Amino acid sequence: DEASRVQLAWHLAFGRPPTSDEASDVSAFMKRYAEAVAEGDRSKESVEMRVWSALARTILTRNEFLFVD
Repeated sequence: DEASRVQLAWHLAFGRPPTSDEASDVSAFMKRYAEAVAEGDRSKESVEMRVWSALARTILTRNEFLFVD
Protein backbone atom coordinates (compact mmCIF):
# COMPACT_ATOMS: atom_id res chain seq x y z
CA ASP A 1 0.00 0.00 0.00
CA GLU A 2 0.97 3.64 -0.41
CA ALA A 3 1.81 4.29 3.26
CA SER A 4 4.16 1.29 3.42
CA ARG A 5 5.92 2.33 0.25
CA VAL A 6 6.39 5.88 1.56
CA GLN A 7 7.74 4.49 4.85
CA LEU A 8 10.23 2.35 2.91
CA ALA A 9 11.30 5.25 0.68
CA TRP A 10 11.92 7.47 3.71
CA HIS A 11 13.81 4.73 5.51
CA LEU A 12 16.04 4.06 2.50
CA ALA A 13 16.74 7.75 1.82
CA PHE A 14 16.93 9.18 5.34
CA GLY A 15 17.27 6.23 7.70
CA ARG A 16 14.09 7.16 9.53
CA PRO A 17 10.32 7.08 9.05
CA PRO A 18 8.53 10.20 7.82
CA THR A 19 7.03 12.47 10.44
CA SER A 20 3.24 12.72 10.48
CA ASP A 21 3.49 16.11 8.75
CA GLU A 22 5.78 14.69 6.06
CA ALA A 23 3.48 11.70 5.53
CA SER A 24 0.44 13.94 5.12
CA ASP A 25 2.37 16.28 2.77
CA VAL A 26 3.45 13.30 0.67
CA SER A 27 -0.10 11.97 0.48
CA ALA A 28 -1.43 15.37 -0.63
CA PHE A 29 1.40 15.76 -3.17
CA MET A 30 0.73 12.33 -4.66
CA LYS A 31 -2.99 12.98 -4.93
CA ARG A 32 -2.52 16.37 -6.63
CA TYR A 33 0.17 15.01 -8.96
CA ALA A 34 -1.98 12.01 -9.93
CA GLU A 35 -4.91 14.29 -10.75
CA ALA A 36 -2.70 16.48 -12.92
CA VAL A 37 -1.10 13.55 -14.74
CA ALA A 38 -4.40 11.70 -15.24
CA GLU A 39 -5.85 14.56 -17.29
CA GLY A 40 -4.08 13.19 -20.38
CA ASP A 41 -6.13 9.94 -20.56
CA ARG A 42 -3.26 7.81 -19.29
CA SER A 43 -3.62 4.30 -17.91
CA LYS A 44 -3.73 3.81 -14.15
CA GLU A 45 -0.32 2.10 -14.25
CA SER A 46 1.21 4.98 -16.18
CA VAL A 47 -0.19 7.53 -13.72
CA GLU A 48 1.07 5.51 -10.75
CA MET A 49 4.56 5.21 -12.26
CA ARG A 50 4.71 8.95 -12.93
CA VAL A 51 3.54 9.79 -9.40
CA TRP A 52 6.11 7.53 -7.72
CA SER A 53 8.84 8.81 -10.04
CA ALA A 54 7.98 12.39 -9.09
CA LEU A 55 8.04 11.51 -5.40
CA ALA A 56 11.45 9.85 -5.81
CA ARG A 57 12.79 13.02 -7.45
CA THR A 58 11.49 15.17 -4.59
CA ILE A 59 13.09 12.86 -2.02
CA LEU A 60 16.43 12.93 -3.81
CA THR A 61 16.46 16.73 -3.93
CA ARG A 62 15.66 17.31 -0.25
CA ASN A 63 18.39 19.05 1.76
CA GLU A 64 18.30 16.19 4.25
CA PHE A 65 19.33 13.78 1.49
CA LEU A 66 21.95 16.05 -0.10
CA PHE A 67 23.74 17.35 2.99
CA VAL A 68 25.01 15.55 6.07
CA ASP A 69 24.88 17.44 9.36
